[in-house]
Amino acid sequence: MPIYHKLGQFPQKRHTQFNKPDGSLYYEQLFGTIGFDGMSSLLYHVHRPTQVKEIGEALDMSPKIAEVKHIKSRKLIGFDVAPKDDFLDSREPMLVNNDVHIGLAAPKKSLTSYFYKNSDADEMLFIHKGTGILKTFLGNIPFEYGDYLIIPRGIIYQIEFDTEDNRILYAESFHPIYTPKPRGFPKVVYPQKAYQPFTEGYCNFTFDYPKYAVVEQDLSFFDEKPAHPCWFDLYVPSFDSRIYCSYLPIDQENTFEKLKQDAFKMTDWHNKKATYIDEFPIQKRNGVKGMLFKVEGPAASPLQFFLTDSLNEKHFLRGALYFNTQARPDSLAPVLE
Repeated sequence: MPIYHKLGQFPQKRHTQFNKPDGSLYYEQLFGTIGFDGMSSLLYHVHRPTQVKEIGEALDMSPKIAEVKHIKSRKLIGFDVAPKDDFLDSREPMLVNNDVHIGLAAPKKSLTSYFYKNSDADEMLFIHKGTGILKTFLGNIPFEYGDYLIIPRGIIYQIEFDTEDNRILYAESFHPIYTPKPRGFPKVVYPQKAYQPFTEGYCNFTFDYPKYAVVEQDLSFFDEKPAHPCWFDLYVPSFDSRIYCSYLPIDQENTFEKLKQDAFKMTDWHNKKATYIDEFPIQKRNGVKGMLFKVEGPAASPLQFFLTDSLNEKHFLRGALYFNTQARPDSLAPVLE
């Protein structure tokens, strides 16, 4: 998970000249691990980062494969790895493939006589035993038992241990290592259930609706006057959601079949994003009937419905639920259910 971190002084605008107190320039470096993709850091150096003082002896750190393509079950006793003085010499690869090398290390001495940079792989060091400080040109990180140290490829570092008793599980990954997102637990505060009668004068019917909802009459519809005064919203502030309700009397122009077909068409419009639309007939004891549509998937409106009177002769009410957020079914499920 990318995070933004700043340390030290830097200019307010990137990729511009940044002067030292004596008037000379700091040297800018855009540091990334996979070109211009992935996470990166914008660094300002006192000295040129491309300077080379000396090229030392090359060391072959490639693992030696003991057994190829085996399926035996093995027990690796990691704490029995033999301690060695040098940090790199102490590394013992255990399991390797083309993507990752996993090994153990028991370094006794701090890495202070030289600087190290892994140019091929991101490193993960899990501290089984020991304490100390990881020193990099981006800053220092103290560590202790149980810590994970993620060191992207190309980072120049030294590592100092407080004692000689150290145990490390390490992994060299040839693909970038990203810090996982922290585990999140959504907290939904449900309002207490309580209802009140709908008694607005611009509608000639009534029903019970939650006390935590607000009735708002629609005075315009796409900059035009609504087809009937009895168009309103049930707004729930605590969930930032609305049920858009539109009423029309059944007459010769707006027949029941026409209004019902319109309700089905407007629900079917969500098939562009929906994975499935389920239909549930509504039949009340007082003769009110209709249909409830449950729209599955990342559709804008997860619930829609229409209601009419017992004889399909006088009244037709349609409703659609919308949340003022992106259509994410998993996130909305606790509220919707």
